[in-house]
Amino acid sequence: VRRRGRMGIRGRFRVPLAVPVEACRSRPGRSEARRGLGIDEGIPVVAFVGRLDRRKALDILIKAFARVSGRASEAVLVLAGPDYGEMAMLKTLSRSLNIESRVIFLGLVDAQKRAEVLASADLVALTSLAENFGNAGAEAISAGVPVLISNGCGVAEGVEEAGVGRVIPVNEDIMAVALNEMLGDESSLR
Repeated sequence: VRRRGRMGIRGRFRVPLAVPVEACRSRPGRSEARRGLGIDEGIPVVAFVGRLDRRKALDILIKAFARVSGRASEAVLVLAGPDYGEMAMLKTLSRSLNIESRVIFLGLVDAQKRAEVLASADLVALTSLAENFGNAGAEAISAGVPVLISNGCGVAEGVEEAGVGRVIPVNEDIMAVALNEMLGDESSLR
């Protein structure tokens, strides 16, 4: 970014986004985290951490999630984040798709609860229409959790290259296939 400060200094500055890597890595154990969320140990968990905002395409994620089958058909979707006007619609959508019992809405979470969500997750989904970067994706990767991320997220650039997840367009059909493939292959998620 080129800026001219009050002291007349000119130059380029790069300011990295602050992802609390150590906080992501020092999280509770999987069993403890799942107990805290009321989720059985053997059930696959897909997590979303962020604002419940229209731009996050959570309606498409929920529709795709409703289409999972096989091992993934018992999966739980955990949505953790503040409501930006979408929660009521997303709950209604979950109910209409008969997956209400498999979708957990946590609302706004603190750092400790966010760490618990990441520790419980088999996969973190960040399927936003657009993200400058995608901190939630970077936090998941830092915590050692694979990501399913949209190609509209800045962090997507290195996800597949680094082998830490899959990058997809925001498309219900493609998202459903990716969820089935990723959740169906437990060993590759590890």
